[in-house]
Formats: sequence, C-alpha cells, structure tokens
Amino acid sequence: MPVPLTLQASLGTQLDRLSYSEQMVLKVAAVIGDEFTFDLIAQSYPFKDHDRADIAKMMKHLLDMKILRVVNDSTAAQRQRSRQNKRRRQRKATKGGVGSTAAGDSDAD
Repeated sequence: MPVPLTLQASLGTQLDRLSYSEQMVLKVAAVIGDEFTFDLIAQSYPFKDHDRADIAKMMKHLLDMKILRVVNDSTAAQRQRSRQNKRRRQRKATKGGVGSTAAGDSDAD
C-alpha cells in the first residue's frame, strides 16, 4: 500500500529534526526488525562514545515523539506466533501447488 505524499513529507520532516545520534538509533532498529530490546540496540549502536544512559535518553525521546513504541512481551509473543503460523500456511500452500520444485529447494525446518 503506497504511503500518501503528504504523510511521507510529514514523516520526513519529523525525522530530519532528530539528532544524528537519534537517527542512528532508528537505523539500528530498522536493521534489527520490527521488534527489539533496549539491550540489542545498545549492543549494536555503532558509536561507542555514547553510553547506555545516552542511548536510553535517545530512545525515550523517540518514544515520547511516538516514533518508537513499547510492545509488551505477551503482544510480541502473539505477533511472533502469528508470523510463524502465516509462514506455515504459506509453506503448506506451496507444497500443495502444481509442478515440481527446482533442484536443491527444500522446506525442511
């Protein structure tokens, strides 16, 4: 689904106002994926001149701006189960398809 240009511009403006260090926190988070822990961000943050307290402040600011949001453990677990079930359904549908797979392809987990 395409994002409307007005929304893209608004998001771009909001992100441009962040400090370079806060932008790096978001880039690290984007590489990690949809859900991550503070510890993983802190371990992966590329600039070692920022300590954990600095990174915590940056993440708090991003939370306050509603750029990041906290997901509780039960919600995260539910999403993970949902993604796993979706992948299982997709594999099952693919196995039931017509034709053969290319040599070397495998659905074994």
